[in-house]
Amino acid sequence: MGRHFGEMDDRITLSPRRSATALTGFELRPDGLMVPTYRTQRRQARRMLPALRGFVAVILGVTAFKALIFAQVGAAEYEERLSRFDTGDLAAQAIAFVMHPDPVTAAAGGGVRAAIRGTVPPTLKAAALD
Repeated sequence: MGRHFGEMDDRITLSPRRSATALTGFELRPDGLMVPTYRTQRRQARRMLPALRGFVAVILGVTAFKALIFAQVGAAEYEERLSRFDTGDLAAQAIAFVMHPDPVTAAAGGGVRAAIRGTVPPTLKAAALD
């Protein structure tokens, strides 16, 4: 009787895994029994997706933070503040490396700064005239 409980436990733990995967069809075994077949490769991609989504969210958040600071203080002041971090300890240098203005940050910061002031940035004026 103990053997049957072990088989039942195996079936119970296998059932949620099977229901989480996509049913691809049925397979006919040599003994004549039809058994369902499941796609398991897709589950591996689903496991990686939340990690990738979190990584992208962090990158977008840091870029938005950099753009807002860039828009608030301006390009010259932003560079000056980062130069102060460059001469600091290892943690300050790491922050300076991450906060270094890239083209996306500069463009987004310029757009935010123009939106705050109510003006159109020169890059958008040139694009509208073309």
